[in-house]
Amino acid sequence: MATPLGISTSWNAARLVDGRRIVEEVLDLGFRTLEVDYRVTAEAARAIGGFVKAGAITVPSVHNFSPLGPGELPSHQGGHKLSLATRDEDERRRAVELTLVSAGLAEELGARVLVLHLGETDIPRERSVALGRVAKAEGVASPQAARMRGELEAERKAKIAPLLDAAVKSLEDLLRGCGPDLVLGIENRNYYHQLPIVGEAADLIERVGSQRVRYWHDVGHAHVLEVLGFAPQLETLKPLVPYMAGMHLHDALFTADHKAPGTGEIDFASILALAPAEVLKVLELAPAATREDIVGALAYLRDM
Repeated sequence: MATPLGISTSWNAARLVDGRRIVEEVLDLGFRTLEVDYRVTAEAARAIGGFVKAGAITVPSVHNFSPLGPGELPSHQGGHKLSLATRDEDERRRAVELTLVSAGLAEELGARVLVLHLGETDIPRERSVALGRVAKAEGVASPQAARMRGELEAERKAKIAPLLDAAVKSLEDLLRGCGPDLVLGIENRNYYHQLPIVGEAADLIERVGSQRVRYWHDVGHAHVLEVLGFAPQLETLKPLVPYMAGMHLHDALFTADHKAPGTGEIDFASILALAPAEVLKVLELAPAATREDIVGALAYLRDM
């Protein structure tokens, strides 16, 4: 059975803050399914819960780390303020504890999936950004782009094993701490220093060995790595389809993502043709997307 298309609070939570206004705006656009992301305050989450109890909306997915803590403001850093895949055991434990808070919210709202950012290496993000500049100016296959990509790949390969081990440990801790029906959705990331990337998601799922650890595919993130020359999206997605719990849908122009589908260069028809009907599908848009963009995206995606 196909699931209804949802929208993430990534679009309006930072702008509106108030949970009632957040929900009313998406209801006005015709959505009845909402993902609660990491820009939502505890007060807003309670208001959203009221709409769930009233039957006005469903919340099938929550994104860690949600809700915001006391004194925190909506921030684009909220999804990876702590790492579940770090060699720093104190930080890893804090990340698990805070993710269990998100799990509690997910269970209160009736969500079936908790979407996870696992962590990242200590390779500076600027290295990926610099590669993007070179790839755009000189071409992704240019000698300089190839050299920069090779250096990133070699450095990441040398550092990643203990981080994946830590991620496995965190996932096992979370399974013990979460309710028995909540699925943990490992999300692919858009910067090469982050994890997981190609092959790692399936490996982590197999290592943990639980049906409650699944894959969450972010279409825009996969596109960014594709245009930087790391891995073609369709080829990397195919082996992950059996593990898939959900998808974030957003378009991109080169490495600028979180745009409304139909306003960029991603081939959604081919990607969605691979996705099982029952997996969750959520528009994850930047605040810059307009209502008109979203209406156009709905029309664009309708037949897919």
